[in-house]
Amino acid sequence: MTTFSQPQDSPFTQPQLALVASFETELDVRLQDIELRERELAQARAAFESQREQLEAVQAEYEARRGALAERDREVEATLVRLRDERARLVTLSMELESRLDGAPPGRISPPVRAAMPISEREWWSKQLGTPLEPA
Repeated sequence: MTTFSQPQDSPFTQPQLALVASFETELDVRLQDIELRERELAQARAAFESQREQLEAVQAEYEARRGALAERDREVEATLVRLRDERARLVTLSMELESRLDGAPPGRISPPVRAAMPISEREWWSKQLGTPLEPA
């Protein structure tokens, strides 16, 4: 067995060992910076994905509303067409009625003559309402 009384000589000198230790420290700092950057990028990617999903949901809702609005627009247009047709029909009927009234003899336009009340009704009214044309 051999015992060493002196430390083995290293192939590196003290300044070289200090330089290696400095490089190791610098690499550790860089590694920590890279790991921090990776975490930040992972958080940014998660935020980006979340925003992309929200955008897709908004776009889907927009498309659904757009379809519903297009359907409602078609319904309103159909109602407007129906109302225009109805108005045109009413104007036509009004014009026909006006032309008939203009061409009718004057006696036909006057309201029908009401027959006089029977005496029994006149007596009933006179008893109920008092004497007609009574001075106030």
